[in-house]
Amino acid sequence: MDANLLQMALRLKSAQRQEALEKAGIRDEENSKEKLLQIRDECRRIISSFKEEARVRATAVLEALDRSGVRPEESNYKFMTGLYAFSEPDPSKPFEAPKDTFMKRAVDTIISDIKTRDFLL
Repeated sequence: MDANLLQMALRLKSAQRQEALEKAGIRDEENSKEKLLQIRDECRRIISSFKEEARVRATAVLEALDRSGVRPEESNYKFMTGLYAFSEPDPSKPFEAPKDTFMKRAVDTIISDIKTRDFLL
């Protein structure tokens, strides 16, 4: 009896899946394993490209700071030390977006610098 119940459940699941695909207007070939693997590979390529771009830009900022004699540790609340995580990412850790505090302090610093320059000019 359990085997019959299992087979019936599998048929229902299959019919439900097919019905849902049809209702959504998706053809089976659009969800083929090959197609899904292509999508996965493209997502991985985009993520890898984004991480590399973030690394390059963070490294450029750190180099510019170094040329100017500024250490990230000397920034307000040491917020620029967050650049190290992007310039030398740890592959064993997930890639995280900058924290809200980093972004706010970056904007505040830029505005402060602009005001100071305008005042000095």
